[in-house]
Amino acid sequence: MKTETVYPSEVDYKRNSVKMHMKHFTSVKEIPASIWNRFVRHETVGLELAHLQAVEVSRINDIHPYYIIGYREEKPVGIAYCFSIRVDLARMANSYPAEVVETVKSWNLTSWK
Repeated sequence: MKTETVYPSEVDYKRNSVKMHMKHFTSVKEIPASIWNRFVRHETVGLELAHLQAVEVSRINDIHPYYIIGYREEKPVGIAYCFSIRVDLARMANSYPAEVVETVKSWNLTSWK
């Protein structure tokens, strides 16, 4: 099943039309590895495809990954990785030190606007 989504955008910089778009994928298996790997620093494991696949396969916290490649014209210009997870905050309150719980409680999503 193909889950690639393209988000087109046109930006006009002083009479130069630059076409930007993003493609997003929901599985490591769908990512064009040759493009993704151009942007990965191998000293840091976080964005390496093998690491991302291990996290994806683990399904830890009911993770739903999103892998994004940004393009300018048709040239890849960057990557991003993000995800959504399920967190049981009630269980967290009984499992973590009080200062961790207080930090989580202090996060206010309205401040992200």
